[in-house]
Amino acid sequence: MFGCWLVGLIDLYRCSEIVVFFCLPLFCVYPLNSKSFLSVCVLLSVAMYCSLIVYRSSSRDVMCYVGLVRPSTPPPLYSEQMSAPAPATKSDAKDSKSGGGALFDNASKSNYDVDTRRRIIGYDDMHHATPTILGAKHLAAATQPQKILCVGCGSGQEVITLTTAIPTATAAPLSIVGVDPSAKMLEMARTRLAAECSADQNKRVELITGYLNDLDLTNPKYTGFDAATSLLVMHFIPDVAGPTGKAAYLKSITQRLKVGARLFHVDVCGDITKPEFIELIDTWCEYVLSKGSTPEFVKQMKELMTEGKITKLVSEERVRQLLGEAGFVKIKRVYQGFQFTGFMAQYAGEPTPTPTQK
Repeated sequence: MFGCWLVGLIDLYRCSEIVVFFCLPLFCVYPLNSKSFLSVCVLLSVAMYCSLIVYRSSSRDVMCYVGLVRPSTPPPLYSEQMSAPAPATKSDAKDSKSGGGALFDNASKSNYDVDTRRRIIGYDDMHHATPTILGAKHLAAATQPQKILCVGCGSGQEVITLTTAIPTATAAPLSIVGVDPSAKMLEMARTRLAAECSADQNKRVELITGYLNDLDLTNPKYTGFDAATSLLVMHFIPDVAGPTGKAAYLKSITQRLKVGARLFHVDVCGDITKPEFIELIDTWCEYVLSKGSTPEFVKQMKELMTEGKITKLVSEERVRQLLGEAGFVKIKRVYQGFQFTGFMAQYAGEPTPTPTQK
């Protein structure tokens, strides 16, 4: 008994919450008028022994669940629990709204940003570089109001980064419009904006639930943007002709830009028919496994990227071609983490059709 007391006193500070959990019920059911010193010692010894067992075992997770003690580890991430995602996109892969954003509605139920950081090398650096790539010095020094368009802004990381990184003079206020089809993702963005940005900064941001084509081109508020981001969006869109393809998606961006506007575009690039790209995906899978993802999840992600079920990948060369055909020039690769590739470009205006395009 005294040995148990000694061990218990050593670890008392480490499991005090659980000691209280076991001691209080015992004292409540034991009659006060019949307690003796010995019986009290026995009761406390038993309680402390049970406390130590619970403290050193996975039973603590049960107590965390019922709210008796604080969790020692973060909750599981959404993607490890996610069933096979529905065929939805993060942006306007379709003009129709049917099914739009469903995959990311599921993602928003848990820690989407933490999970994304676990899968994408340099995720934070990519966002921290966004103001510089879009020309933060020029935007901050402008004498006229400046506007930035964030397509598929999701949980708001790029919106928050831009809002806090670019100072704004009173004479030239900066405004940001973010658009995403997932209402739940935008709920996350609004919560984060309220927590991480000032009231004045929040006033400069408008978040719209919908698709890019929902922004009325006759409304000056949604045209004439000085810069734009398209981060991790276009790989969900098929490379087909017509209004549902990648070319139409980029055109819907350029329709809303000023000539000279900068774009930061990040995409998943790769030719799934080439063995070297499959090897790259295999290496990425090993990396994601090392960061704590389950083998089942990694297998699912590999299938999604290599079988075209959700992602519609094209090569880096094809992405550059699409950007050029949309009217972008000075196209430079500025970021890469495995298959995730980022480009900066500048809009030069509506391209002149070649004889074969007429």
